[in-house]
Amino acid sequence: MANASGAMAQPPEPANKFRDLVPRIASAAVMLPAAGFLIWQGGDAFAIAVLVMCAWMAWELGLLARARSLTDRLSLVVAEIVPVGFAAMGFMEFALVAVVAVLAVLFALRFLPGRSVTWMGIAGVAYIAAAGIAAIWLRQGEGGGDIWILLLSVVVASDVSAYAAGRIVGGPKLAPAISPKKTWAGSIGALIGSATAVAVFGAVAVLPILSMIAAALLVSIASQMGDLLESWAKRQAGVKDSGSIIPGHGGALDRLDGFLFATPVLACIVFAAGGPPATW
Repeated sequence: MANASGAMAQPPEPANKFRDLVPRIASAAVMLPAAGFLIWQGGDAFAIAVLVMCAWMAWELGLLARARSLTDRLSLVVAEIVPVGFAAMGFMEFALVAVVAVLAVLFALRFLPGRSVTWMGIAGVAYIAAAGIAAIWLRQGEGGGDIWILLLSVVVASDVSAYAAGRIVGGPKLAPAISPKKTWAGSIGALIGSATAVAVFGAVAVLPILSMIAAALLVSIASQMGDLLESWAKRQAGVKDSGSIIPGHGGALDRLDGFLFATPVLACIVFAAGGPPATW
């Protein structure tokens, strides 16, 4: 089509599909070695790191849950620290009881005049606490290192493979009303990537590969659901990111959304199987 001067109009330059790749790689270069060290170290160092991350995510949850005051945002943080803190100290039974107790307190706060503790805030505290308690329980148990390598491999491979397949292949959207950028190609790529990563890990560590691949597919689906759930929460809150501290990702919730759903799912798999991957 010609423009006003008679020259043919040029089509707009295509947007760079990988414009956020560099900050993502830079962030991963810092976070993955740190995560690997904590997983290898285990013990108190790992438990404290999980507790800190849960508190951080609870603070960001205040934004998504529209907590209007500092008091209300801090109430979410304290409600998160109590149960995950019990788990970090090794008192799993107290941790589970504490989850019920803090949810009851938040429920009561919701009805006090001037408070802005929402249903999303209450549900979010339970959601993050479940992931935090499961994370500590998995690492403290038999074969905790192998379990966490499996979890990290699945979630990271799912994220990277979905990103690559979605950008390169494109195609129909997975859930356009929730997350317009996610595609079915990305979702399938995530499953393939996670299965491949776990197969390599199983071969190197001489672990049952087929059982691990089956678990990896379930955990990958859970990771993708966690990603979509956080996208939905951000849409409800009208925000792009839960925070801005991690370049290329946003906040802690943006970076760990997949782990929040995947970790309890893997904990259920380990519990049902009666032990770590070596026993599968």
